[in-house]
Amino acid sequence: MKQKSMVFFLLLWAGTVCLSLAAVLKHYSAEEVRQFLMKTDGHVVLLDVRTPEEYEQAHLTGSTLLDYHDEDFEQNLAALPRDVTYIVFCATGYRSIRTARMLQDMGYEVIHMDGGIEEWKRLRFPVVE
Repeated sequence: MKQKSMVFFLLLWAGTVCLSLAAVLKHYSAEEVRQFLMKTDGHVVLLDVRTPEEYEQAHLTGSTLLDYHDEDFEQNLAALPRDVTYIVFCATGYRSIRTARMLQDMGYEVIHMDGGIEEWKRLRFPVVE
């Protein structure tokens, strides 16, 4: 009986570890995102979750804006196509990390860009102004 209990707990532990590893959010630096975008096949969406005013000041070419502060934000996320990878960013990371986790919990393939657009600009990568 003791051996069966041990096996059960080992299997339970292994299952928990596998589930937690599957839920690990991918984090890329701005440089890694840039390199990823150069190699991708086009099934990627740059998802900017800043305000429209922030977006108007500077944004990444081809990015899609979804305002984190919009009252329908979660519904808008849930309506996004599921056949692409989303690279989520904001100004520095607070809104985008929360968004990336929401998308991941909804079953989307998602990458969080650490440092946001501020890090992108600090590295002097191109933005639309």
